[in-house]
Amino acid sequence: MQETGQTGIGMRVQRSIRAAYQWLDRLSIVEEIAHIFTIMTVANSLMMILGWDQPKEGSFAYLHLLSRLAVVTCVVLLWEYDLVLASLKAWFHRDEGPIEKARLLRAVLSDSITHSLRSNHFSSVSTVFTMLVAVVSAGTVVFQGLLQPLGGLGLYRNLLVLYAVMHVAILGFSSNRSRR
Repeated sequence: MQETGQTGIGMRVQRSIRAAYQWLDRLSIVEEIAHIFTIMTVANSLMMILGWDQPKEGSFAYLHLLSRLAVVTCVVLLWEYDLVLASLKAWFHRDEGPIEKARLLRAVLSDSITHSLRSNHFSSVSTVFTMLVAVVSAGTVVFQGLLQPLGGLGLYRNLLVLYAVMHVAILGFSSNRSRR
């Protein structure tokens, strides 16, 4: 036992929590959202395939993915409340018109996504994975009458395959760029 009365396990847990906070502090808000969404989606897909959870069927499966992204986004924005509030204050105190503000917002989002694609492999994979899942899910929900989505085990298997393909593709892309 140490002087503070904490056991070795308690100290390890405390160090792990501190390391997680430091890791999150190095990420942009877009990266935080993408990392958390990716981890949750891959874990949930594994649970569905292994039979530990009931697979969602039809368009509800895609709506469920979009809901997860919305919840993760809200939690991260609340977590980063001070940063978001400061950014919003600066945003609304700018003298530009709505079109210039929209262009600036697009540039900020583009820069954040580009940063995450350049920062490290997992950030690249999780950012692209999150964007693809969001776009496909939104398109599937909007055009559900035309597409007749099935969801189910096939969707969750495809999510895991997409995640694996993203790793291989981005690893190949990044190794190709490093050789130049």
